[in-house]
Amino acid sequence: MRIKLILGDTCNLHCEYCYQDNQNNRISKEVLDKIAFLIKDLDEIDINLFGGEPTLYEREIMYFLSIVDMNKVNFSISTNGTNQEVIRKIQSTLGKKISILLSNKKGIIPSMINDKTKFRYILTTENIKVFDRQYFEILHGLFREKITFIPNFYEKWRDVDILNLSIFKKNIDELTGRFNEIIFPCNNLKFGCCVDECIINWNGDILGCHRVKDSIIGNIFNDGLKLSKLEKCISLTQGVVSKNFSNSFVSHVIPRRCD
Repeated sequence: MRIKLILGDTCNLHCEYCYQDNQNNRISKEVLDKIAFLIKDLDEIDINLFGGEPTLYEREIMYFLSIVDMNKVNFSISTNGTNQEVIRKIQSTLGKKISILLSNKKGIIPSMINDKTKFRYILTTENIKVFDRQYFEILHGLFREKITFIPNFYEKWRDVDILNLSIFKKNIDELTGRFNEIIFPCNNLKFGCCVDECIINWNGDILGCHRVKDSIIGNIFNDGLKLSKLEKCISLTQGVVSKNFSNSFVSHVIPRRCD
C-alpha cells in the first residue's frame, strides 16, 4: 500500500507556486498511533513523508519510526532540501537510504543526494522566460534522467506563456540530449496527481487529492485506510486548476501522475 502522510502544512520557505496554507498545523501522536495500528498487518507499505516541509516535524517522524516495523515500511520524503541533518537522522535510524524528492531551490546540497534522489523543477510563467543554462547543466550533472518538470498550476497561463514553455522545452531537450516529458497547462489537459494511494492529512482525514484540502473521503478513525483514485482526483482538480489553463491546444498533452 502507498500512503502519503501529510505531517502538517508548516514550511520554512514561501515559494510562489506553493498551494499549502502554512497554518502551523501539526500531526498528533494519536493519529500516528492509529496509522501504525492500521498498517501493522500489511506485508509491504510505502510511506511518503509530506508537508509543508516534513523535516520541520522531526519529533513526530522519529516517534513514528519507533512504533512501526521499519523492515516492512519503505519511506520516502518530499522536501525542499534545506534541513539535511533531519534527513541524515532518518536514514541513520532506518539503517538505509530513503528516496528523496527535492524541489527547485537554487541552494542544492550535493552531500544529501543519494542514488534514490529525484529532483522536481516547478515551471512558472516567470522562470521559463530566461533559460539559465549554467544552472541546468549543474542539475543535469547531478540528477540526469531523475529530473521532472511540472508547471505551476496555481497561476494563470496565457498563450504567450505556452510559447515560452515550448522554447524552454526545446532548450532543456537540447541540453540533456533527450526528450523531457513536460505537461503543458492547456485546455485539453486532464490533470490528475493521486493514483491508488491513501492520502492521510495531519488531522487523520483521508483526502481524495492532496492538493485539495476539502476533498475529504473519510477519516482513519472511522474508515481505516481508503485509496484515492485517479478519476476522483481529476474531477476534484479540474475546477481548481483548469481555470488557469491556456486556451491553446497542444497535441502531446497527456494525463499523468505528478507528485
